[in-house]
Amino acid sequence: MKYYYQPLKFERNGDQLVITNKNYFAALTGELVITQSGKRTATEICVPPRESVSVKTNDGDLKAECFVNGREIARAQFVSKKASANFTPVKITSEYNGHALNIAAGKNKYVLDMRSGEIESVVAGGAVFGRIKFNLWRAPTDNDMHIKHKWYARFLKHAVPQVRRYCVTDTAVEFDIVVAADGLLPVLKAKLLYTFDVESVRIAIDYEQTDTSKFEFLPRIGFVLKLCSSFDKIKYAAYGEAETYCDMYEYAFKDEYESRVADMYHRYIKPQESGSHFLPDYAELSDGISTVRAEGMRSFSVLPYSADMLESAMHDHELPPVDGTYLSADYHMSGLGTNSCGHLPQEKYRTPSKGSGAITFRFGRKESGDGE
Repeated sequence: MKYYYQPLKFERNGDQLVITNKNYFAALTGELVITQSGKRTATEICVPPRESVSVKTNDGDLKAECFVNGREIARAQFVSKKASANFTPVKITSEYNGHALNIAAGKNKYVLDMRSGEIESVVAGGAVFGRIKFNLWRAPTDNDMHIKHKWYARFLKHAVPQVRRYCVTDTAVEFDIVVAADGLLPVLKAKLLYTFDVESVRIAIDYEQTDTSKFEFLPRIGFVLKLCSSFDKIKYAAYGEAETYCDMYEYAFKDEYESRVADMYHRYIKPQESGSHFLPDYAELSDGISTVRAEGMRSFSVLPYSADMLESAMHDHELPPVDGTYLSADYHMSGLGTNSCGHLPQEKYRTPSKGSGAITFRFGRKESGDGE
């Protein structure tokens, strides 16, 4: 809300930054600080009411902040879309073992569950990682207080993927899945396509919601990976440093941040979904030896608690002891809205009923010269 009430409006027009004073009667005099490529440049500006001034800037990403008497009164950021990290599919070898499909690709080994279409385990760099679970659920927020009852009635919390068809080639594994709670009609159908490079796996999805009559939107669509609690350090490039969502991010700057996992959780009185970050370029966790990096998602969170732990606790002090680090990488995460006292999120901020995307999980080891 603070972002929309700020008295200045910033626009980019070629190499010009156009600053408009939204006040009707008062001129605005202050210090404009522009940050580009790590360099901060301060300039005094005076913008008459309802008029604009222009400042020449360089090409590339830009942060603009305006201060009056040392207090920030307005900000904006202009970022370009970053190129995707290199991903070169490699040939795979596969072997069936009951309900499991063992895959060797590059440096890593994977076990895929032929019943759910999920990755059951990964062996990479001498480390073993557990299931990468398909996920539609989030611990209901205060603003989910009404729609959560529709989610419960449709048993979204218990909806799991079930394979209907699969195909294995020398470079990929494809699953046709439906997502449903036991004994109920599916809420979603999707194609999952797994491709592999030397150190990573990419999971592409093409999905469609099959039941849109019982609730307005899904909480999220993505994957969650539980890691050992020793993965307690996170580095990421996204809107931050505080939590951000698709309908609550303009106040934040997109940048590279580092944090402890424990500090990524926001301690609300009633535990709930928190700590997500919108439009990340990547998120990388480390235990000092191994790394797990996710790319391609529209939102992610890294928390010391699972969604079930957060939902089950009535108060913050009732949360159970930390038993791991939970990385959620989402194709889509619905916005928060204001439905505790107002409206549901606007349609453009809801998880689409039909869509596609691709998330890459990279498994590696820290180089000997990397700092902590």
